[in-house]
Amino acid sequence: MIFVNFIIVGLIVCVILERAEYKEEGASGIILASFLGALIGFFIAFIVSAIGTIIGGPTEFVSENTYDIVSLKDTGTGSKYLFGSAYNDKLIYRYMIETDEGYETRQVDAKQTLIIYDDNPRVEEGYKVYSNPIHRYFSLPYSYTKLYVPEGTIEQDYSIDLE
Repeated sequence: MIFVNFIIVGLIVCVILERAEYKEEGASGIILASFLGALIGFFIAFIVSAIGTIIGGPTEFVSENTYDIVSLKDTGTGSKYLFGSAYNDKLIYRYMIETDEGYETRQVDAKQTLIIYDDNPRVEEGYKVYSNPIHRYFSLPYSYTKLYVPEGTIEQDYSIDLE
């Protein structure tokens, strides 16, 4: 939304400047001014969105879809080697839902997931937006998932292996 607004403003400004300074007639002047305006507008929108995201503030979850979970598994905690350096894989939750066509497997990054204890196992897919309308306007929503699992699903292990 913000990108479209700033691109339109950029187009209007560049068309006005193109007509006032260059006085170039024809389609080439309008096309050049439109392209330049869109580029300037996109750059302004990107900077304003980045500032809005950095400033941040409280967020709220907007649910788009809710499904019953058939199965849930976490994967991806191992290490890999690339060009002589080790790095850890990110933790991923894989879950299975039942659709009209059969079972479907989906996955979500653990950093974008909240796990909540509930007797009805389900998943809510949606996105997070800033609560403040000004921050919301100047930033982009990001995907977020809530996993509702029965009590005891998460295994808590506090052992240290010093081998």
